[in-house]
Parts: sequence; C-alpha cells; structure tokens
Amino acid sequence: MSKDLPESRIFVHFFGCDISKTELFASTQISQVINKYIKTHNLVNQNDQAYVNLDDLLRASVKVKTNVKAESGDAEKPLQFMRRDELVRNVLERMQSWHEIRVGGKEVVIK
Repeated sequence: MSKDLPESRIFVHFFGCDISKTELFASTQISQVINKYIKTHNLVNQNDQAYVNLDDLLRASVKVKTNVKAESGDAEKPLQFMRRDELVRNVLERMQSWHEIRVGGKEVVIK
C-alpha cells in the first residue's frame, strides 16, 4: 500500500533514487539510499570513514546548528563534514513518520 507524501517525493528527487515517489520508506531504506548517494559521489571522509564530507545537497538536507564563524567576517562557515549516523538521523527527523497497525483479521491501517 502506498501513500502520497510530499517529503518522500522530495527525498526521492534529491537523492536520485530509482524507487517510487509515493511509497512509504522504512528507516533502513532511507539509510541505504543515503549510503548509496555517499558512495556514488565519493563523499566518505578519507581521514575517518565514520564521517561524510557534505556536498551542497547533503548540507541542505540536514538541520545544522553551528556558531563557527568564518575567518573573513561574521558569516557562518558551512559545515564541511558530519558523522554518517548523525546525517541519517538528521534526514529522518525531517521526514514524516508513519506507522502500520495490524489487528488480527482486520485491514492494515497506515498512519
């Protein structure tokens, strides 16, 4: 069963997935898509593979609170890298949650 979720369409579009834009995704699927994107775009940090170098798309996909100031003035310096697990968790937080409810003998309810 599928449900049309705007957040899912955005996710599919941005990460270039070849999966349906209307499907509901499990968190493991989201993680797999992000990891594929990281590998395809060679974004694994060479100094520590637990970290990912953030490109513009990944930077835009996460909520980042930073107070690091650029050396040339008051503008904030863009985040350059992030732990892979933190990146996935951050993307998941921006997506709409869904739950599947099953009661014996009754139709499955997705909310």
